[in-house]
Amino acid sequence: QQQNLLAPLRQRELQRRCAQISNEMDIALRQGQTPAAWAAGARLQALNPQHPLFLFLDWPGKTLHAQLPLLPPSSPELQEGCELAFALCWEQLPAAQQKRLLSALAALPPESFLTISGLTLLARHHNRPEWLALAFQRWQAQTSPNEPLPRFFRDYVLSLLPRPQQTAASCRQYTCPGFTDFFTAFNVLLSPINTRNPRKRP
Repeated sequence: QQQNLLAPLRQRELQRRCAQISNEMDIALRQGQTPAAWAAGARLQALNPQHPLFLFLDWPGKTLHAQLPLLPPSSPELQEGCELAFALCWEQLPAAQQKRLLSALAALPPESFLTISGLTLLARHHNRPEWLALAFQRWQAQTSPNEPLPRFFRDYVLSLLPRPQQTAASCRQYTCPGFTDFFTAFNVLLSPINTRNPRKRP
């Protein structure tokens, strides 16, 4: 009887620890720290080999399974596992496979994505700054005080600025990119957030 009473407690503790590790993976991925994300995945695999992540991820090979579950995922648990698996393996996937996978996920509204790393993959693929803004807004709500700006945000802002090679010749005739250009790019990304959440005047 005592075992029966302890079983639900153990299950809840397992779920809590799995959720904690999944969150650590998402944090590492949005910071571009893929090795740290794989290390967290190893801890998750040791803790719970039946986690939905491993329906998508071939752990020994550290790649996606050749046969994936139907997309888009049919439950929140499957969706989280799917997003993390795609983000983990993304850089090693052929471009054609990347396109097929994200096209399958495009049926899901961006607001339904459960991980910031998954949402940023979708946003970059479809070139949707407003979805990156949604990811940034979620990051603001979830981040710890010591976490630096996420890599997807830094990469996006830098992508809006001219490259040094592009500006070297024109600097003699025009003003070179500086703080004004940077903050213009910054506001391009934040404008959807500012529109939805206008500041209240005192």
